[in-house]
Amino acid sequence: MTGPLFIPPGYPGPLEGWGLIRLDDALFFDTDARNLQIWDYRNADGLYTGESRTHQIEIVSNAEPLKVTLVWTEPPGLSGTLTPVINDLDLVVTSPDGTQTFLGNVFVAGFFGGGFSSVGGAPDSLNNVEMVLVNTPAVGVWTISVNAPAVNTGNPAQGYALVANGDMPDGPAPLGDQNLLVVRANFSDIAFVPSLPNLMNTINDAANYFSEVTYGEVSIIPTYRGPINLDHPTTFYYHPSRTPIIELSEEVISKLIAADPGIFDGDDPADPSDDIDRLIIVINDEDFTGDWSTTGAWPYDMPTGLHALRMGWDINSV
Repeated sequence: MTGPLFIPPGYPGPLEGWGLIRLDDALFFDTDARNLQIWDYRNADGLYTGESRTHQIEIVSNAEPLKVTLVWTEPPGLSGTLTPVINDLDLVVTSPDGTQTFLGNVFVAGFFGGGFSSVGGAPDSLNNVEMVLVNTPAVGVWTISVNAPAVNTGNPAQGYALVANGDMPDGPAPLGDQNLLVVRANFSDIAFVPSLPNLMNTINDAANYFSEVTYGEVSIIPTYRGPINLDHPTTFYYHPSRTPIIELSEEVISKLIAADPGIFDGDDPADPSDDIDRLIIVINDEDFTGDWSTTGAWPYDMPTGLHALRMGWDINSV
């Protein structure tokens, strides 16, 4: 947009907002350099006052801007109040070397500085849409924090959605051979051990389903490991301050690599075609009803030397 009459162009602005919507800039399409990553937390998995949650993304080139947007559904305020804000979340984005910290909605020269973020400033305590836009982001792993200085009304907490796009590693190939690693993991406080034959039958059914609905374009090739004994009971991983796909996955992956350093590289480390593309962790809790999954680059801490950062991950119960 070129800017309203007598007002210089640049977003966000009081009359333009964030400008025109361009799906080609916001979404990822095949052959695009700009990739997309999304986190979506419902209120049941949201934040309480004083809590914070971190996410990480890998930027492989500064040829594309880095854009991070935080949104949440604000509870309704009282009619006619001068202070309608109920809950406050803050977006903080930190560069790989930790020398630059960008806060949501803090832009160069106020509203009309070309729409790029500036270091410094103060957290936005008014809006439930916050953005950080870095024009030439440093290559490396960026840290995104969502802080909750005030959650006065929640059901039970304040959920949010977080979207990041930039020049990030591509996710798993959507077609062709999909090398799937299926790992059984057992909680220390549950004695039940799921049947491996039953699990294999379930995975085979899923593989047949994908082959059928894609008319043979997708082939799931499973490999099985485990069971792996987890270090903690269910109460540790299910605690509101944790998300199983993070802490549980990191523990399982560390144990896998300790037992077999080349487990994700396939039979031929020089041949990427036999690398593991996707991972499913099957836990032994029959009462588990949740489901955590992510696709694309794994944004959390991985053991040194693990290069399979483009896998899709999923955690499911038996």
